[in-house]
Amino acid sequence: MSGDPAVVAQQLAEGAALASYHSAFWVAAAFFAVGALVSMTLYRNEIPQQDADAGPVLVH
Repeated sequence: MSGDPAVVAQQLAEGAALASYHSAFWVAAAFFAVGALVSMTLYRNEIPQQDADAGPVLVH
């Protein structure tokens, strides 16, 4: 590192910006992982059964 205060301040600012991008990436990755785990837990892997006594439904 240089002894010039302006250069040191610039290097610290660049390091802080890089660290904030790393933090944002890992927070987003954690949200994605939690969402994937929740969806895997709540998703029912079965064929839905129809009720034989149910009436027809009009869908458009």
